[in-house]
Formats: sequence, structure tokens, C-alpha cells
Amino acid sequence: MLEADKHSKAPIRVSSSAVQVTGVVVKASSSLQGRTSLWQGLQQALDGRVVCAHAAAAEASLINDVGTPWAYLESDFHYVPHRQLSAAGAAAAAIAGPGAVGTRFPLVLLFADPGDAEDVESLVAQFAKQLRSPLSPFRTSRVLLLMLGKKMLSLKPGGAASFASCLIDHGVGTVELRDIAHISEYIAQCASAIAESRKRRVPSRFKVAGARCQTLPSGPGEKMRVAWVSQLMQIPGVSEEIAKVIADQYASPAALLQAIGQVDPVGTEAGGQAGGLADSFLAELEFPIRGKKSMRRVGPVVSRRIFTMFNPAVSAQQVLF
Repeated sequence: MLEADKHSKAPIRVSSSAVQVTGVVVKASSSLQGRTSLWQGLQQALDGRVVCAHAAAAEASLINDVGTPWAYLESDFHYVPHRQLSAAGAAAAAIAGPGAVGTRFPLVLLFADPGDAEDVESLVAQFAKQLRSPLSPFRTSRVLLLMLGKKMLSLKPGGAASFASCLIDHGVGTVELRDIAHISEYIAQCASAIAESRKRRVPSRFKVAGARCQTLPSGPGEKMRVAWVSQLMQIPGVSEEIAKVIADQYASPAALLQAIGQVDPVGTEAGGQAGGLADSFLAELEFPIRGKKSMRRVGPVVSRRIFTMFNPAVSAQQVLF
């Protein structure tokens, strides 16, 4: 499937300043190990940065029948995608215990050559079917198809359609890479990102946690105000300073809703038309610039976003711009 020899003539250069990734190992299937030039090139390029090893028999035996070079990244902790982590929440993860969510196999890599463009969809379909089987340890892994070669599949007739089919029908993303050195750099970046994810905190439902509002009192009687300011800060373009002056004028969401309802009682501005009531509602409201003695106006764009966000007549499909 993959003609690695013709892409491995150029010397592979590895940055001496590269930092080694710990906790993540690249494991190759027997089909990848059989592609000597590709596997040795990856080992050489990743040496000192990411550990390379042979796939464990229990995992490799599940998919090797495909006969296509593939590998996977194995971590020494349970990796959880950001979206899944947000949905589960810190409380659910704590109750379930470590390892209850996530996977130790966050990424599976399938290697292919653009010269076999006609077989890409059938290859991916067969591979993904085995990967998603109930007994497979990779059923929750992210799968990427790495296309190696100078003649990119996207430049061929129907290439974009093949990519779309892989992603939509089988959940397999596609990455086009020039040569083995380029693939190695990409794998190193993926491994580094997975290793770094272990340090991230469970995301708050707020873009900026209320307790971190830097200039607001944190006493028991201020909790509602902190929450209200934090809620306003979720709107694009609304900084802490803007949120505070709005909260000074409208002490609660109910107060803001009531004010907008009085300005636009029949919902004529529900669509957020530029130049109307939405633009002028808060445009002239001034807020201090942090670290300076000058003031700045909220402006029509942010005013329109807030007006649209809290207008009771707004459509559920309305997007804030």
C-alpha cells in the first residue's frame, strides 16, 4: 500500500534541542515494521523525542489482517478528549475514579500512499470497522489517515470527496504529509499534545471562572454579582471591565431582559440588524481601560451581541458575530 522507499532518500534532520516526550509511546504494527524504510525512518527521526516500540500482541492481532501499515500512540494515563471531559465534569470523574473515562490509546495512525486514491475509501472502511468492534481497545481512539507523498490526494479528481467520506462516514480524519521527516514531526507534535493534556484542568462551564474576576469582592454577599459578571464574559468581546459596567447598570439577567424588552417591546431587533436599536443599546456605555486612566465605549458590535443574546424574541438559530 505504501511505497516508502522513494520518499526516504533525503536525509532526516532532527533538531538537537527537541524535548523528549514522556508518558507517550509510538507502537508499530507488524505491517508497519515490514515497511523497513518507513519504520526505520520514523525511529531515526523520533529518536530522543518519542519512544518507539512494537505493538503489543493483544492489540496488534485485532487489525493486522488489513495488511496496511498502521501504528498507535499509547499513553501511561487515560487520555480524555476536551469535549468528553467537559461533558463528564470534574464531579463525575471523581466519583467514577481514575481510568473510568478516557483511553490509553488516544490516537491511531493509518499510513497510505496517494497513488492508491481509488482504494482509500474501502481501506478506511475496512480498517474503521475492525477498530470500532466492541472488543477493540481502540474503539474510542481518534483515527487519522496519513497520506505520504508529493502528489497530494486533494489535488486529484474526487480527492476532496474521498476525504469527506472518510471523515463523515467513518470518523477518520486525513492529513497530507510530504515525506517521512514530515510525518515524524507531526507524530512528535501529537505525542507532545497528548502528554501535555495530562496537566490541564477540568474545564469550567464558564470561559472565565467567576472566582477569578480579579477586581471583584469575593465575600459571601458578592457571589451572585461574580456569577453575573462571569456570565456576561462568555459573550465574545465582553471583557471583565465591560461586564462590570453592564452589571453596575443592570444588576441581574432579569434587569437586562426587562430593559431590552422595554426598548424593543415587539421584538423588531430579534435578528440583530446593524444600525438599529441593538447597535445603540449599550454602544455609548463607557468602561475604564485596565492600567490606564482613559475610558473606552462598548461600541455597536458588542452592544448588538448583548442585545441579541438577551432579547426574548431572538431565534434559537441566531449566531452571535
